[in-house]
Amino acid sequence: MKKLSILLLFLPILSWAQFSSDFVIYSADNLGFILVFNQSRINAQYQNKIVLSDVPAGEYPVEIYFSDPKYSPIYYMVQIPNSSMAIFRIEPVGYSNTHILKLQNTILYSSSSYIQPPQPAVRQPYPFIPQNGGSLQQPPPPPNYDQYCIPVSDAEFANILANLKAEAFDDSRLNLAKQIVSSKCLTSIQIKNILELFSFDDTKLQFAEYAYDYVYDPENYYIINSSFSFDSNKQKLIQYIQQHKR
Repeated sequence: MKKLSILLLFLPILSWAQFSSDFVIYSADNLGFILVFNQSRINAQYQNKIVLSDVPAGEYPVEIYFSDPKYSPIYYMVQIPNSSMAIFRIEPVGYSNTHILKLQNTILYSSSSYIQPPQPAVRQPYPFIPQNGGSLQQPPPPPNYDQYCIPVSDAEFANILANLKAEAFDDSRLNLAKQIVSSKCLTSIQIKNILELFSFDDTKLQFAEYAYDYVYDPENYYIINSSFSFDSNKQKLIQYIQQHKR
């Protein structure tokens, strides 16, 4: 009876270890990032370490977007073995603005050597796993990028700047810039780069106020202030932001 009790005690652990996997991802240089795992955004705020629990074995697309927009996003396919902890490390490449995702280690769970997953900054069940048994549900549609937009790439933004520079006058450039910012996801630094294309402070102010309602990172919008020549326009923008706080 004593042997049977011990066996029953460990059955839940053995069952968990046999069918579950953990996906661990962290930034080697502590750079905050947003993780999109299999077309599902995982974290709302920037984190430098994330663990997903109870992930089925398989291959998944991963997208990583950094808190600092000067760093290019990462797009990668990760392979997660069954009954394991797959640990991936994000690390910089030399002195460039590029990071890569590397498999650091794979720890296989077993009945003889069960390892408790580490406590991360963010830990949550993989969203496609049913909580009380049963078959897997269909994955939800891709995230609503009106709510969680993904900034345009450096290459796409270079093309945007080229099209804006081709406009001969501030008025036509402003109309095109408004069309772009309302349909694309742009960061504060990208908005600032667009502002530098306008000749007049008043036009800059018009665009800066309009773009604030669409910018990806409103918390960084203060960098726009240095684009103005006159303090009065800086104050007008500050007042607009206070009245339209996001």
